[in-house]
Amino acid sequence: MITVLAIVVAVLCVAASVRRLLFVLPPDGLDTGEIVVALRGDAGRARFPGVASRVAKLPAGAWEREIFAAASERPAEVRASLLNEQLRERDFDLARWSRVPRVCASIATSSGLLLATTALRAGLQDPDALAADVGQLVTSGAVGQALDVAMVGLAGAVACLALQASANRLAKAELAATDELVGRVEALTDSKKPQ
Repeated sequence: MITVLAIVVAVLCVAASVRRLLFVLPPDGLDTGEIVVALRGDAGRARFPGVASRVAKLPAGAWEREIFAAASERPAEVRASLLNEQLRERDFDLARWSRVPRVCASIATSSGLLLATTALRAGLQDPDALAADVGQLVTSGAVGQALDVAMVGLAGAVACLALQASANRLAKAELAATDELVGRVEALTDSKKPQ
């Protein structure tokens, strides 16, 4: 029963960490880096109308759509404030739940060790448990069960930390691509307008 409880806690912690990773992944299927690559150079200038029309078909509230709309605003002060607002929103979106995987790793480890201690204590209360062979005590007895529970907690913690590292790496790349996209869209939008 204690092992099952440790597994449930570890799975819940990993699920919360996966949720953090999902916040970083693009929900609309458009990769910011791919948009930036498509808009680079003179070929990007030629592709701009097609990319803009694809982005315009995204659901209302999609940050890419808002960036393109903000970049086409006049006067420049309004455009700058709208673009900055979209960048702040994107920063917020990418930072959402950023601390959750680390907290979940701590919870998984702590609960694993606490439950392992509980399992060991419960197993050693049985007077027949200590009469068994030491090998049996460690492999299938109280100590073995406690080690199993502790390993479940540690495995959950390692999974949470791995997911956090992936989410942080993706968020950093996404922020860099977002900054580059904003600059490129703004430049392409400016070149299309009469001065």
